[in-house]
Amino acid sequence: MTKLEVIEIAKNESEIQDWPWIEPILIKKQKQYFVFGKTIWRVMTNSESRGGNINILIEDKTGKIIQKAFAKR
Repeated sequence: MTKLEVIEIAKNESEIQDWPWIEPILIKKQKQYFVFGKTIWRVMTNSESRGGNINILIEDKTGKIIQKAFAKR
C-alpha cells in the first residue's frame, strides 16, 4: 500500500464514524511482532496536540482496519 491509499482508508473511516479529521497527520509503517508479524500502518490525526486524535491501524497487505479509536480530550 502507499501512503495515499492509507490516508484515504483512514479518512473514509473517520467520515463513517463522524470523527473530525484534523491535520497534521502522523503516518508510520511498522512491523508487528518483530520478524514473524504483519506489516501495519499507523495513522494519527492532530499529531502535534494532545486530544482530538484519531488513531487507526491498517494492515498493509489487505488494507483492513485492525484497530480504531478517537481520543476526544
